[in-house]
This record gives sequence, C-alpha cells and structure tokens, in this order.
Amino acid sequence: MGIRSQQTAFGQVTMMRLCTAFTVTMPPFCAMSLHAEPESPSLCTAGEEVLFSCRTGPAKATSVCASPDAAAVVRVLVDFDGASFDGNFRKGARMFRPWQKSWVAGVLLAIVGTASAAGEITPDPLDRAEALIESYYGDRYLLERAAPIVSASLSRAASARGYALAAQIVVKGGHIVGKEFEPGTEDLYRSLIDRSLALDPTYVPALGLLSESQRLEGDLEGACASANKALTIDPKDAWARVNLARCLLARHAFAQTLNEIEVIIMAPPGETVRQRKGYITAEEMYARQFAVPGNEDILRNVAGKIEPMVDPRDAWTWGALADDFELMADYDDAIVYGRKALQIMDYGVGRSILAAAYFGKAAQLHLAKQDPAPMLAQARALHVPPDVVRRDFESPHANPAVAKLAPIVRAMLQGAVR
Repeated sequence: MGIRSQQTAFGQVTMMRLCTAFTVTMPPFCAMSLHAEPESPSLCTAGEEVLFSCRTGPAKATSVCASPDAAAVVRVLVDFDGASFDGNFRKGARMFRPWQKSWVAGVLLAIVGTASAAGEITPDPLDRAEALIESYYGDRYLLERAAPIVSASLSRAASARGYALAAQIVVKGGHIVGKEFEPGTEDLYRSLIDRSLALDPTYVPALGLLSESQRLEGDLEGACASANKALTIDPKDAWARVNLARCLLARHAFAQTLNEIEVIIMAPPGETVRQRKGYITAEEMYARQFAVPGNEDILRNVAGKIEPMVDPRDAWTWGALADDFELMADYDDAIVYGRKALQIMDYGVGRSILAAAYFGKAAQLHLAKQDPAPMLAQARALHVPPDVVRRDFESPHANPAVAKLAPIVRAMLQGAVR
C-alpha cells in the first residue's frame, strides 16, 4: 500500500493505492470523495463521469459520490508523482478539455462545493470577496481567499453577483499571458456568467463579463451588443464602456473607439475600486491610441493623471505604459516605467518590455556614436530570449522609428555590436 498526501491551499488531499484500487478524498468543504475500481464503471445520480489513471497501468473506471445539488460545472485535477486524477462533472452542454494545472481546479472546487466552505465570512461576504478580487494583481492567494467566501454565499442563496464573482476568480486564476488561458478556463468562465445572467439578465457586471467572453471567442457582434445592453442599463458604468471600446477596436472602428474612451476619461473616475480600475484602463487605452512619435507629452500626461489612482500592487498598468512608450521609440520613458513595473512585481511580460527598451536605447546610442555598453548590460541581465526581444522591432506593424533599429538590435543580440 502506498500513501501520498499533499497540503494544498484548500486542505489536505490524500491518495492511497491499494493494489489496483485508488481512493481520493478531497477537502471537506467540497463534499466530494472519489473511489476508483478496475472494471467497474458507474455514474452518480448527479451525472458525473470521472477518468482515473495511474502511470503504472491503464485508465481505471471510477465510482463517484457527490451532491446532486452541486452549484455549477466542476472540473478537477489533482496531480501527484505516482498518479493523477482527472475529473469531469457534466452539467449542461459544455464539455471541457483536460486541464494541465491544479490551481484553478482547486478554486473551482471552492466555488462550486456544496458543503460549508472554510474561509473568512463577514457580514457582507460578497463585498469582502469583491474587494479581494479587485485587489488581485498576480497574487493568487487573494483569489484563494475569495473563493470560499463566494462558495459559502452561493451555498446559502444563488445570486447573480455571486456567480459573476466566481467567473472573475476563474478567469483571473486561469490566465497565463495575453489571450492565453489554462485549458478549460474560458468555457467555465462563460458557464458561470450564463448562470449569473440566468438569475438577473440586467446585472451590469455580468453583462460586461459576457461581452469580454464573447470578444475572446471572436464574436464581436455579440460582444458589442452585450456592452451596449449594459450601457443602456447603466450609462455611467466605466467597464461596460471599456468593453464596448475594446469591441470597436477589434473591429478596427478607431474613431468610435476613441469616442467611447473619451466619454470615460472626461468623467470623474468613479467612487468604487471597480469603476476606478475601469477609468485607469480607459486612460491606458487612450495612451495606446496615441503611441506614435511626437505624442510623448500625451502619454506622460496620462501617466501623471493615473498615478495617484493606481494600486501600489499594480505592476501591469506601468508595464503597459512602458510598452506604449516603446512602441513610439521613446525608450527613456519606457525604461522608467518598465523599471517601475518590475520593482512592484517581477513578471515575464514586464521583463520582455524592459529588455526591448534597453536594446532600443542601446541601438539609438549606437546610431549616435555613443557607448551602448551600459544599456546592453542591463538588457542582457534580464535574460529575455532573443526572439522575444526582436519581435517588436521586426513586426510588420512597427513604427518606422522602431523598425529602423531592427538590424542593429539583431546584431547586438548576435554579439556583433557590443
């Protein structure tokens, strides 16, 4: 008999091997246990279907026990060095691909578990959960704290707000970089949004999330329609207008995009954290629209306006502004804001942006017959792959002031220029 035990953010998970049978016991709050037996497939009354596999043998059929009142779609993966468990709870039409990581799985169990959730509960639990979610800038611990609060609230009473917050936990926790998500994240994100809107079709935050989901799926017409519906209900909602602007931008309606952004930034930033974050996002979108040489003062003005509002934990906004300055070949400002971002959080995209800024500045110094060595040393210390550095300089959409530096940057990356 072999026993493997692992402490997770959601409690102790233990896996025991007894010959060819396995038992997995999940944390108490998710009210779920799974037992695997060879040659004995079974389905519970709740409609679950689970595949269980071990490195030492073929897939094993399983018998599952779980409450038929599970609040949403469950997708779980627990991975140990001796075996792995991959669970798929089918409810509704959506099916999910195999997951590669266990973190979101744990969060989902916290969200959809039907037993009492262990976690911090306040007199206004969803207010507390929303505050934790809005404070998220890459620290998953905040989402792990918010998940059981949302779970406890949904176990007491289903609500549009609760499911919308659950959707945010899923999409933030499952985000990798850019438009890349852990497999299954986008499907479950949409499922939770649908549950929120089924309870309240006029819930503006959920309509905003729906617009975002539709845009990620490539349904730009639907994304614009959802954003417009949210604005019909609440014309002052900054995120609804940001979603409309993003949709219009994806459709290359640049003048309309700018009009929507200006509506946001000409109004006060808003009183809630959510609305202020929408305002900051609109300001950064405004900066991006003007990221061409000659508009440096516009971008500096944006940076000055938002600085008092940006959360001290927010590296991403400064990284985005550094990228904006880099696009217009203003590498001095790009370096300032790139450093600011990495001082807050060391993250891959931020390192790539700063490395490109250092290489760009080094290339400018080389053209001016000045010593590029200090900038090259800073750039190389970030250990960003050469192909990542070259990407912006060699892009077919690169500004001419950036593109002309591409041969020099390429030579620097190859060691021909020092």
